[in-house]
Amino acid sequence: MNSPLLRRVPVVVAALSFLAMGVFAVELWRASVAHRRAGLETLNDFASVALDRYTSSTESLIRMAGIPLLYPVDSPDGIAGGRAMDLRDILQITRARRMDPCRCLAVASGELYFASDRDHPVRTIVVDSSGGVTAAPPWLPSVMAMLDTLTGRNRRIVLLAPAGIPEAPFVLAAARPARGREPRTLYGVIVSHAVMAEQVFARAFETTRLVPRLLPMEVANDEYLMLAVATPTGAAIFRSPTVHRSPHGDSLVLDSGRGALRYSAILNPAFVDRLIVGGLPRLPTVQIAMLLALGLGALAGMGWITWRSVELVRLRSDFTSSVTHELRTPLTLIRLAAETLLLGRSRTPEEQSASLEAIIAEARRMEQLVDNVLHFSRAERRILQVHLADVPLDPFLKDAVQSFAPLVAERGVSMRRRGRSGLTVRADPAALRVVLFNLLDNAARYGPVGGAVELDVDRSSRGVAFVVSDDGPGIPLEDRERVWMPYERLGPTAAQNAPGSGLGLAVVRELVSAMGGSCRIVPVSTGCRVEVVLPVAG
Repeated sequence: MNSPLLRRVPVVVAALSFLAMGVFAVELWRASVAHRRAGLETLNDFASVALDRYTSSTESLIRMAGIPLLYPVDSPDGIAGGRAMDLRDILQITRARRMDPCRCLAVASGELYFASDRDHPVRTIVVDSSGGVTAAPPWLPSVMAMLDTLTGRNRRIVLLAPAGIPEAPFVLAAARPARGREPRTLYGVIVSHAVMAEQVFARAFETTRLVPRLLPMEVANDEYLMLAVATPTGAAIFRSPTVHRSPHGDSLVLDSGRGALRYSAILNPAFVDRLIVGGLPRLPTVQIAMLLALGLGALAGMGWITWRSVELVRLRSDFTSSVTHELRTPLTLIRLAAETLLLGRSRTPEEQSASLEAIIAEARRMEQLVDNVLHFSRAERRILQVHLADVPLDPFLKDAVQSFAPLVAERGVSMRRRGRSGLTVRADPAALRVVLFNLLDNAARYGPVGGAVELDVDRSSRGVAFVVSDDGPGIPLEDRERVWMPYERLGPTAAQNAPGSGLGLAVVRELVSAMGGSCRIVPVSTGCRVEVVLPVAG
C-alpha cells in the first residue's frame, strides 16, 4: 500500500537536493559578485591614490611656477616703479629661472604678462615677452572678472583654464593681501598649454612615484598606469606616454580655483592580479553551471531510476503472473492425466499410452520453463557457466526434434529439418538443447495453428548457422532489438494474450554469447527467421 509513496521518495529527495543546490548557487553567485565588486573598488582606490599624489605634485609645481608673480606684492612699499615695471621685473625673474642650468624649478613663461588694480579696473597693463606694453586680448576682461572672484585673502596663486573661451590658454595669477587687507593688485601670466604640459604635468609624472610600495621599485609610472589631463571643455593637455586600456581606474575634477581641470587614471591590467592578493575575484560561472548541470543530471537520473524501478516491478509482476499461468496449465494437464489412469478411465492400452505421453509432454514443458528461469537467474547474477564440447549435430538434432514434437502436437504444427548433414559444433549440449527448444517453442507458439516450423542448419563463414523459421506475423523492424530483452512481449504476442514468460529469447542470447556465438533476427517479408551462429568444432 505504501510502495507508490516509497517509490516517490527518491524523486522528492532529489528535487529537494536540486533546490538546495539552486539556493547554494544563488548565494555563491551573490557572494562572488560582492567579492568582485570589492576587488574592483580596491583597484579604483589604487587609481584614486595615484591621482591624489599626482594632483598634489602638480599643484606644488603650479605654486612654484607662480612665485615670481608674488614678487611685486611682497615688496616693502607694494609698488616697485609702477605696474609696467613690476611686470618687467616678473619677466626678468622668469627668464632667470628659465636659464637655470639645473632646471630644478617650474617656470610659467608666457607671451603676455598683465597687472590689474582693483581700485581702477580700467587700469589693466599688459606687456609682451620683450617687456613692451601691448594691447590686452579681447577676452581678458572676462578672465579678469573670473579671477576677481577666485583670488582673495586666503588664496595666493590661482590657475584658470577659462571655459567658454576656446582661444584663451591657461592664466596663472597671484595676489597677496598686505597687512591683513584684501589684495588690491593682481599679477598674472598667460601660459600656453604646451608650456604647462612640459613644466607642470609631465614633470610631475616623471618626478612623483605613483606606483604603490607593494610593487617592485623598477616598475615605472608609465608601466603602472596611464594619466591624462584635460581642460574643462575636454581639450587634452597631457597624456602619459604608454596607453593602457582597462576598466580599472578613476577620474577627478578640480575646483575652479585650481583650473577646473579633469584628471583621469587608468591602471595597467597586467598588474591587476598583483595589486590584489589572490588576484581579482572571477565570477564562478562555469562552476555554477556545472553545479546546476550536476543537480539536473542527478534529478534526471533519479527520475529515470525511479521510472525504471516501477517498470521493473511491473515487468516482474507480469513475469510472475505469466510463469504461474505457464506452470498451472501443464500441472492441470498432468493431474487430469494421472487421475484418468488412477481411476481406470482409460479403457484401452492406447488411451493409457496417450495419458502417459501427455504427462511426459507436460513435464518436459515444465522442465523447459524451469530451465529458462534458472538460466536467466544465473545470467543476471553473472554465474552462468557452460562446458564446451564437440557436439555432432545429426543425432543431436534428431533427438531434439523428436523430443519437441509432442509439445507442439496439440497445435497441429508440423516440424521439418533441412540443411547439411555431418556438421559438428563447439557448444554445451545442455545449453544448445535449451536454445533450440526455446527457438522452436517460440516458432510453434506464435505461428498459426496448423502451420509449419523449419529448422535449417548450414555452414557459414562465421561458423554453423541454425535458422528457425515460421509463417507467423513476424516481428516489426523497430522491435527486433527489444525482443532480446527480458520480460519483453511485443506486438501480436501481447495483444493476443499468448502464453509465455518473456524470457525465451533473453535466455537464448545469454547462452549463445556464453558459447562464443551470435544471434539475430533475419529480415524477411513474411513470418519470422531467427539465426544463431556457433563456432565450428575443432
